Amino acid sequence: MKKNKDKDPKVQQVIEEFGLPKNTKFLGFVCHLPASDEFLHEVKRVDDIEGRLWGAIPRLAHKYQTHREAKKEVDLYGDGAVVALLFDVGPQYIVIIDEDYAG
Repeated sequence: MKKNKDKDPKVQQVIEEFGLPKNTKFLGFVCHLPASDEFLHEVKRVDDIEGRLWGAIPRLAHKYQTHREAKKEVDLYGDGAVVALLFDVGPQYIVIIDEDYAG
């Protein structure tokens, strides 16, 4: 059974705790580098070679449906990466690093 990310109780709790607007849309879990404020945009794996494209624009970040998927990528990369939650609040995007989800 596929989990509906919009109904994740922890996501709803984060929305309420941070006082985000009622029309807030949870876009997914993203991999974030807090030190440089960059987001994982793309991962390429070919044979034994892998590369990652990081960028500063949260809306272009690769969005994972589950925390587990994002955490797996964070663990592979290491180097200070954490899992964050990405929200669309209308005129802007909000990125929240929640300790329960960060990694």
